[in-house]
Amino acid sequence: MYTKPLHQLLPYWEIHQGVSFLEDGRFEVGAAVDVGPDLFRSAGDRQILLAQLRGLLESVVPTDQRLRVIVESRRGSAEEIAAYRARKGNGRAVFRMLAEERARMQERLARRGQRLSWKVYFLVSGGRRRVGGGSALGYLLGRARAALGLAGRAAHYLPFSPGEFEEALAEARELRAALVAYLRRGGLEAEPMDDQAVFGLCYRFLNDHEPPGPYRPDPRYASERTLRADPELDPQTLKRALGRSEIYNLARDYLHLGEDYVRLYSMYGQPAATRYGLLADALINERAYLVLDLEHPAQSALLQRLENKKRQAWQLSSDAASAPESSVANAVGDLLQALQRQEKSGEHFLRWGASLLVRGESVEHLDAIERIILPRLGDTLGARWRRQQEYLAYPFSLLLPFSGRSQDTTFTTLSENAAQVAVFFGPWVRPKLDSATCLTTNRFSAFVGIDLFDPKATNWNTAVLGASGSGKTFTVQSLLSDAMAEGDLELILVDKKGDYAPLVSLAGGATIPIAPGAGVTLNMFDLPPGETEPSEEKLTFLQRVFHILKGNAAASDPDLHLKEQLWMEAVRTAYRAARERVAGEAADGWRLRPITLSEVLSTLGALGQLAGRSIGVEEKALARKLAVELSVWTQGAMGRFLDGQTNVHMGDNPVIYFDIAGFDAFDDVRVTALGVSLIAQLIYARLNNSPRDRRKIVVFDEAHAVFKIKASADLVTDLYRRARSYGAGVWTMTQSIADYQGPYVQGVLDSTSVFMILRVPEQEELVVQTLGLPEACTAQLRTLERRNGEWSELLYVMRREDSRLQGDILRVAPTPLDYWAFTSSAADVARRRRLEAERGSLLAALGELSGAEVSRYKRWFEEEQDAREVV
Repeated sequence: MYTKPLHQLLPYWEIHQGVSFLEDGRFEVGAAVDVGPDLFRSAGDRQILLAQLRGLLESVVPTDQRLRVIVESRRGSAEEIAAYRARKGNGRAVFRMLAEERARMQERLARRGQRLSWKVYFLVSGGRRRVGGGSALGYLLGRARAALGLAGRAAHYLPFSPGEFEEALAEARELRAALVAYLRRGGLEAEPMDDQAVFGLCYRFLNDHEPPGPYRPDPRYASERTLRADPELDPQTLKRALGRSEIYNLARDYLHLGEDYVRLYSMYGQPAATRYGLLADALINERAYLVLDLEHPAQSALLQRLENKKRQAWQLSSDAASAPESSVANAVGDLLQALQRQEKSGEHFLRWGASLLVRGESVEHLDAIERIILPRLGDTLGARWRRQQEYLAYPFSLLLPFSGRSQDTTFTTLSENAAQVAVFFGPWVRPKLDSATCLTTNRFSAFVGIDLFDPKATNWNTAVLGASGSGKTFTVQSLLSDAMAEGDLELILVDKKGDYAPLVSLAGGATIPIAPGAGVTLNMFDLPPGETEPSEEKLTFLQRVFHILKGNAAASDPDLHLKEQLWMEAVRTAYRAARERVAGEAADGWRLRPITLSEVLSTLGALGQLAGRSIGVEEKALARKLAVELSVWTQGAMGRFLDGQTNVHMGDNPVIYFDIAGFDAFDDVRVTALGVSLIAQLIYARLNNSPRDRRKIVVFDEAHAVFKIKASADLVTDLYRRARSYGAGVWTMTQSIADYQGPYVQGVLDSTSVFMILRVPEQEELVVQTLGLPEACTAQLRTLERRNGEWSELLYVMRREDSRLQGDILRVAPTPLDYWAFTSSAADVARRRRLEAERGSLLAALGELSGAEVSRYKRWFEEEQDAREVV
């Protein structure tokens, strides 16, 4: 047992062009891999991945070298929180405060090790050990012995000649390119590691208490003569940069490495069988390194040894006087089956081993982690694991990244089984975002940044699905408030339950009740200011409105097509009649007098022409009949809603809330469909008048009635398809997947890139079928949870431009401020409003209710109030 500087255990020499050169002249290269969750891999995708991993092990890993897979989980990166904060400075003070409290909460959890960053690395060793002495003659004799295949004394830090170095570097680059190519063909996102990436992984493995600095190789190379006299002079540049911590090997079952306590667990009994992703159960939500080694031995020598064992087994089994024990007989049977399979398949025999390195802040912390991980390690199909004890510095040194070393406990298996062991699936690791609208976590406690306006997405449309009580509305308000904290956002909400009232209130938005009897009128014939003739787009809208007015029963009407022609002729005639010539008032000398539904129906009943010809007697009778049929929409509450001049004006308020609760009073799906379609026209008007570079989100909550009539579904689908051209994303909210199964809703699904699915009890299979997700998602949907006050889980699915699916199970964690800001509980809302009135400010009320220290945000609210008074 000893205590010594860490750098004395390290085998590193130099890092050059992403290649780690080792003290014995060998090298190692690597690739950083985003393995992602296994949710969206089909059976075919899995087979492709396994085939590529087998090819990697057999064809890329050189003979007598090894592939090392390292799964790293470390403290959550401050960069993720910085990306979240990046644009949170322009919104209303209350939303900036909510966002800052979320960031502070995540920082606290990250400092306690409860927020992690994950990455997977594939490393391959290569090159040959250099032999020879310190003199030129010894060096030449060593090279001669190596050329003859004879062993020689290992030489450490023996300089390369320029030609040797270029040859080794070219071999390393070729090996790394092949490694990356196989991984990418397997469907993994792999990137070759450069100097800083290699240095960073080694540094974090050895010094987890501080971030790595930039790698700066010392350009002052010692001469060959100086190196012979002091061979450790040059290599210490890298070794000392990495070995900043001290290692205390004084305890029996743990190491004290820098500021951390470390334990090692190694597999000492191989599993009874292998399966796809065997070691995924060994991944834990703690700071840890899971290290898998896969050695590629010379096949001829290994096969000879196995053949010798086979002959011994035959002799043992044929000796009737000494029957073998059952365990021996089983081992013999396994060996025979493996050899027979190898002869048929041509697989290679490999050696593999696995270890888990766990970091803790104290021995007690390590004990608590052990109580969690040992049952999980036991789930790896009967594999036996043990805690390493005594002289732990040595097994620790065998696990070093880019060290060329291998674990000392390994097992023999065939390459197809080894490929199954090498499959890992973990958290979704997104490419680093310059700014993240929202910051969530997943089940691996890893940060996942979400940009609601991701420039790489085909569109920004989103479907949110969750049963009652799943936390759907609360979660959406939290996400939308993150977007509001960035400012320069317009939000339009269409809802009938009033659930978004807290968000609208905090935003200072305008609430507009839209329904017959609510005192509002929406004139379907309105044109944009200054226009005197309907565009083709407007005529298409009115054509669809006609089908909404007729309803689905029109499908059985034999005269439907003619009635549609008559309606459109009446519309065009009414517009022509409403044009008035007023000199100087318009650019073309015309203006448009407002027309109403009653006027169009009067025109319909008195039509004299159709399509440029005189109307026939039967056609005229049908036109009068149609006018009578449609006149029901000009009477009573519906008449006041549809027949008159529009009295709804959105102004320039960035948040508009259309309350459509009044539609429930009408037992006719056409009422809701018509109302939402007219709202869609208001939305179009708003989008047309807003700068394209200003971000916008339109939310339809429980508006599924729109999808029950083709014409209204087509109107909303058009909005979905064209939203991005306006700088907008459309969100649809619903409780049942059945709302997306109608014959007219497919266009909405086809135009949606993001799906957020919360708990949907008894709908899981239907959700997967309807959205075209892999079957593996069914089981995962059943595991979604919600813990009040802690987090709500959702399955986040993003369809990329190449149609591939990405995502993960995410957790949206509210702060106490979030709860009191967005609660829809009537009692709590009343309590908040009462306290706001008593304290004189929303800030004081939220601070007192949540217990948060909100005084630090007082300046934001004062500055905002001063700006309002100036305006």
